[in-house]
Amino acid sequence: FSGQLSVFALPDVVEFVRTARRTGLLVCSSARGMAAVHFRRGRITGAASAATPRLGELLVGARKLSSVALRALTSTGRADAPDHVLGEELVREGLVDAAAVEEALRRQAEATLLEIVSWPDGEFAFNREADDEAAGGPNAVELDAQELLLNVVRQLDEGGRGRAAAVQP
Repeated sequence: FSGQLSVFALPDVVEFVRTARRTGLLVCSSARGMAAVHFRRGRITGAASAATPRLGELLVGARKLSSVALRALTSTGRADAPDHVLGEELVREGLVDAAAVEEALRRQAEATLLEIVSWPDGEFAFNREADDEAAGGPNAVELDAQELLLNVVRQLDEGGRGRAAAVQP
């Protein structure tokens, strides 16, 4: 299914995919860019856009991975792998633990959803996939879509209150 974000707000689209327990790829586009959110059985397995940091950057920023190790991966071309593949490889090589990768992917997904929600307009398309075709493979992280949306709404609310307080004398 597809539509306009001005008609079907992103939280409504994500909630539909979540409650229907769909597997597939949600692609959103606007004048501000493109973003993609992967779902497996209604749970988010990954999300990214050009404006959100990659997994390696998030792990370095959280001090879970050294910038030297990330540069070493970049030199071998492995840092350009999809984030879920990079995360699996980092865990397999013992460079980071699975909990750090999951937290970084959660932060990336939240940042992506927050970005899309801020778009004044745009389009979306959801393409269904079989569960075994979904991004992330059998060991992929699966994030609660409703929890991510609630965190995004909370961040928007806190940001709005902060701006309103700054304007008041």
